[in-house]
Amino acid sequence: MESRAYPIGTVLKIRCTSYWHYGMSDGRGGVIHNSKKRRQVQFDTIDEFAEGREVIVSSITSNNPKLAFLHAKKFVGTPYNIFTQNCEQFVRQAHGLPVECTQFQRLMVVAFGGYLVVGEKNRFIKIAGLGILAGSFLSPSEKSPYHRAMKGAVIAAGGALWVSSIAKGVFRNRNLKRSDL
Repeated sequence: MESRAYPIGTVLKIRCTSYWHYGMSDGRGGVIHNSKKRRQVQFDTIDEFAEGREVIVSSITSNNPKLAFLHAKKFVGTPYNIFTQNCEQFVRQAHGLPVECTQFQRLMVVAFGGYLVVGEKNRFIKIAGLGILAGSFLSPSEKSPYHRAMKGAVIAAGGALWVSSIAKGVFRNRNLKRSDL
């Protein structure tokens, strides 16, 4: 595999089976990342980071990527933790962004929406669950899915209530006409 250098502080990602793994370019063909495999923040070559997968430039960035990289270097050796210090949280923190894992957020939102669709008896709440799922899937990658998921729930449930009220009105009008006969 041919190594390629990206500008310093550029956030890179590779697709693992069901998630993205993030790291940050050192500007010279290396990547600093919080490795789940090695259980810590470390430096690797881009080829070692990629492990044969396609390297993609992430949309995660800040106004000063070079400063973000210098900040990231301070974390070398810091242990990996899937909930509090994973690879996505690491690059976000280095760039001075909110320390969050949008992948984990999306998983939680999808689980909640799926639970509503499958486990709830109220049809409007089931429909809201479908809206949550749709909103989550339609939210941009690397952005928190919460806002779009809630918007999807409101649109879906609100639309269902609106259609239901129209149907009830039509049904009422038909009954009135029949009784007049």
